[in-house]
Amino acid sequence: TKCVPQKEATSDSSMRSNDDTLSLMIEHEVDDC
Repeated sequence: TKCVPQKEATSDSSMRSNDDTLSLMIEHEVDDC
């Protein structure tokens, strides 16, 4: 999984409603990268 691309895709996704949860997930994903 790509960190930067996924981050952008998630932000653009309709999941923007879960910004809080998304932020945490993104942080973990980036950390995992």
